[in-house]
Amino acid sequence: LYCLDAGQKIVWQVKLPYGRPAGAPLAVDDQYVLAAASGVIWRVEAATGKEAGSVQTGYPLGTGPVRVGDQLLVGGHDGSLYKVKMP
Repeated sequence: LYCLDAGQKIVWQVKLPYGRPAGAPLAVDDQYVLAAASGVIWRVEAATGKEAGSVQTGYPLGTGPVRVGDQLLVGGHDGSLYKVKMP
């Protein structure tokens, strides 16, 4: 996973700990929330890429997270919608 600045220079890079991403990351304050096709949702610090938390949904995911209040909505690979806690 690469984080690029406005000039397309790499700010940081980390290995994908949970496999292929599902959809686009969600910016929340000074962090990014990502979903993996394997069913994990995790947060990373925007400045460093360091993991700040994760949650296993138990379902294969097909979309990135969308914030709904203090929770997240993610789409399953089969088209189902899941509401989960922010990791």
